[in-house]
Amino acid sequence: MAGYPEAEMSFLKGKLLWLLGGVVLLGVGGMFALPYLVDVNRYRPLIQDQIKTKLGRDVVLGPMDLQVFPLTVRVRDFSIAEDAKFATGKPFASAKELRVHLGLFALLSGNVEVSSLLLESPKVELVRNKAGVWNFASLGSGSSGGDSAGPTIARLAIADGTVGYLDEMEPKPVRTQYDHLDITLTDYAPGKKYGLEATVHLPGKDDPVIQWSGSGQDKSLSGKLSFERVTLASLRQFTAASALDDMDGALTGALNIAYGNAASAKGTVEVANLRVRKSQLDFPLKLEVDAAHDTARKRTEVQKLDIHIGGTKLAVTGTIENEIAKLKVATRQSPIAELLKLAATFGGGLDPGMQAKGSLSADVTVEGPVSKPAYNGAVDISDLEIRNKGWAEPVRAAAVKLTLSPAEIRSTPFQIEAAGAKLQGNFTLTAYTGENPQIAAAIRAADARVEGLLHVAQAFGAAAPDVTGTGLIDLDVSLTGPAKQPRYAGKARMEKASINLPGITKPVAVPQLDARFAEQGVWIDHLSANLAGTSLAGKMSIQNFDAPNVQFTLSMDKVDTTEMQKLFAPSSSNAQASKPGAFAKANGNGTLAIGSLLLNGIALTQVASKCTIDNGMLVLDPVTAGLYGGAIQGRITADLRTAVPQVTLQAKLASVDANSLVSAVTPLKQTVFGKFNADTSLRLNADGADTAKSLNGTMGLQLSDGKIAGVNYLNEVAKFAKFFGYNGTQGKMTDFVKLGGTLKFQNGVAQTDDLDMQINGARITGAGTVNLVSQMLDLRLGTTLDKALSDSVGGSKIGGFMTTALTNEKGQLLIPALLKGPFANPSVQPDAEQFAKLKLKGFANPANLGNTKETVQGVIDLFRKKKPEKQ
Repeated sequence: MAGYPEAEMSFLKGKLLWLLGGVVLLGVGGMFALPYLVDVNRYRPLIQDQIKTKLGRDVVLGPMDLQVFPLTVRVRDFSIAEDAKFATGKPFASAKELRVHLGLFALLSGNVEVSSLLLESPKVELVRNKAGVWNFASLGSGSSGGDSAGPTIARLAIADGTVGYLDEMEPKPVRTQYDHLDITLTDYAPGKKYGLEATVHLPGKDDPVIQWSGSGQDKSLSGKLSFERVTLASLRQFTAASALDDMDGALTGALNIAYGNAASAKGTVEVANLRVRKSQLDFPLKLEVDAAHDTARKRTEVQKLDIHIGGTKLAVTGTIENEIAKLKVATRQSPIAELLKLAATFGGGLDPGMQAKGSLSADVTVEGPVSKPAYNGAVDISDLEIRNKGWAEPVRAAAVKLTLSPAEIRSTPFQIEAAGAKLQGNFTLTAYTGENPQIAAAIRAADARVEGLLHVAQAFGAAAPDVTGTGLIDLDVSLTGPAKQPRYAGKARMEKASINLPGITKPVAVPQLDARFAEQGVWIDHLSANLAGTSLAGKMSIQNFDAPNVQFTLSMDKVDTTEMQKLFAPSSSNAQASKPGAFAKANGNGTLAIGSLLLNGIALTQVASKCTIDNGMLVLDPVTAGLYGGAIQGRITADLRTAVPQVTLQAKLASVDANSLVSAVTPLKQTVFGKFNADTSLRLNADGADTAKSLNGTMGLQLSDGKIAGVNYLNEVAKFAKFFGYNGTQGKMTDFVKLGGTLKFQNGVAQTDDLDMQINGARITGAGTVNLVSQMLDLRLGTTLDKALSDSVGGSKIGGFMTTALTNEKGQLLIPALLKGPFANPSVQPDAEQFAKLKLKGFANPANLGNTKETVQGVIDLFRKKKPEKQ
């Protein structure tokens, strides 16, 4: 300043700086003192009116306090009422805490000026009604009536919010809830353009987010939707979309979207590392879109829809208006491998393990209702080649051409080749836009290799992947009628073939098979086959596969049921083993002839029978066969409805070699000899395991002119009876003239009470058990020596433990004994208990014995293990 000394100027400057510093300190101090000087709750009505005026909605404010930097009022328990036109029954928004930014000078002058609002962790309900109006459209209108002259909301922000969404314009409106949303609305006023920013935080690592950045005005929105670090798994958790179940992949891209009475989308979205269930693609899927939708006209115009499936590109353009499509789909020489692998991943097309190559060209117009469109154009597949693990050669098709029209889809004749098999075919599909499309198709092959034909069938899902084979086949098949369930008919001839079937451990050799087939069944006019050394020939038919009716005339050279059981792979679980067998619903009849049949170790020859199958029950009646030098005739019933067949045998046996039969059905080997006659009614398992233990029923048997090895019964009796002058035979063998009785089997244990055996010089009767499971005997026997033998051994004056023998009126000795122990070496012991009982009953006095039959019966009764009578 001119005229002032420099010293004074310096003094004035210092004073001015102190003054300014004091003002600043006073202002700062005042700011810090504001929360203590100003009771913000006294401004509640003003703040509430300001917010209500800004929003055009009733609001509720809880307790408030003032925060300085920035100047903010913190409000607890805040809510904004819903527009009265939307009957949601909930407030539009509610929050445990609201932050209201105020104007400082207005507050200092005693006024309140709300500049922006921040809702912490609020709950917001967004609803669009059937008229297309959003429930937030009336915000800021100054009233629920939507006054366009209302004030502007400078900033309305939601942090970590929960938003409920309901669009009543959808055909079936469903409320969806989204969590962890950040939304910012700026410069909002009715009829004016406003800004809208949103971030969706998805569950998962690396903080996957979906972001929206754009603006809106009235009923319209536009902006950019982008995806960062988003996975399909995190998107499924966020949206609860069932369509994404058991899927994952990395989603990237961005779409420019406009939304209102008209909608549009333009941009690119890509999914990498797509996994569906356990199948994962090694190429990305990309979608490039430029499309617009006019809501009023219900018209969608596709300027561009490029679908990239690996190296395959499908280009779609056209329109869809009022559910009527007019689209063009085109692709040029696109690799088909990725397209087929994608179809397999989603459960269609080839098996996921197969590999394919070739190219696809298509130029097709799609017209008509979206649900049932018609097609015009052509589809060409060239140089198709399909490979699979285990195939010696691939399946090839040089060219498959399809011509499409609204009336039909027709193929030109095509040829498929694999491993020496060449199939010619063609098909026509008509009425495909209706409810009942019809198909006419033909497949033919001449002198084709079986393995090649199986490769083709497996490639198109018509045969199980684990069926293999070799040989030659002629095939002529036609399919006609409804495409969903066509009628088929044809014929096949197979020669010099060998087929490996799942569940059978050895291949089935088929020297020749001539068959006709149709939808209702198959007729094998000539069959020649071999399985594990069993040759089979004859003819048969099977009709109605759901409940098969079987007719047959079959002959086999030899069958071993135990070996046959080994041919079939065991069930993988008890649950599967308990399921009904393959014949559970079968019915039919026929004749069966078998040269030799080994049935659980029993050798039958020249088996001939009429057979009936009744819902899983196989009945052979009458059945005749040779059996160990004799014959068997009767009825055999096998229950095939269970994993272990149950067999019932009702038959008569005549002149059968006893040693061979007993050795086959029991553990007794080289033990019983003679000619065997029997009348049987037995049940047993037919699985070859624990046959003896499964034996139940009765057997009435008669043997003649035979022997029992392991014991010389009279010699053993003579030892403890001390016969005088008895010269026994040599060796451990009991010769008999007759042996008879009834055996009652229960789980392999035979009970008898009428055993009767005649040997030279004696008759033996008895009762007890023969245990085939433990191979033990437990019998009580009564031995009656004839007069001549009784006299020769000393009559009633024999030695031994008896001192005086029991005799009858004819002077015959009666000797009680026990036969116990293992089959191979049983012991014969005196039955002292029964001897005492007989003495007490007077059987030693000839006058009290009565006739021989009564005596024998009395002995048998005593052998039934009754408790001793009290004397």
